[in-house]
Amino acid sequence: MDEIKDLQKGITEILVAIGKIETEIKQLSGMSGKLEQTEKLAIEALQSTKAAHKRLDELSEQLTELAKKWDEDKRQTKDDKKWIVGTLFGAVALIWNLIKGGDGKMNQSELLALAQQYMADKALIVVVVLLVLGYFLKRTPRVQDWIIPWLLMLAGIALACGILQAVTVESVVQGILAAGVASLTHQLWKQTTEKRESEQ
Repeated sequence: MDEIKDLQKGITEILVAIGKIETEIKQLSGMSGKLEQTEKLAIEALQSTKAAHKRLDELSEQLTELAKKWDEDKRQTKDDKKWIVGTLFGAVALIWNLIKGGDGKMNQSELLALAQQYMADKALIVVVVLLVLGYFLKRTPRVQDWIIPWLLMLAGIALACGILQAVTVESVVQGILAAGVASLTHQLWKQTTEKRESEQ
């Protein structure tokens, strides 16, 4: 019987040892689960940090582009102001030349250089349209000669506003310039043909 008691005692000790091992295994499993959670959180935090850095880089690029655009717009505005002032002086000179009747000293190359210097490429077609319109107005018996430049100026402003798709100071000046160039072109043509006829 002592042997049975010893055997039972040995079994009890083994069961207690197995219980301790199971407890330690559970603790290790719990720690393993916490380690996995911690590792998962660390990976998520790293991914979030990378995403934040990427977004910051994108925002930095956007800010750089905005700064470049801002500088470009400032330069363009400055150039536009210079162009408008130059164009206004050119328009005043053209109108003054028309009012004075022109001195006949401007040649075709000077006229083309003036048109290229001050007129927008889109607005050059307005000159051609105004030349045709002026031709028809000149042959209309009820339209007096003195009113033709004024009609051409109004038509030039309307056409320039339409072609440039805006009613701005620039489009109005372009229309006035187109009327001036059309009138000067007509005067140059007229003076050249009259001079040739008088020489023959």
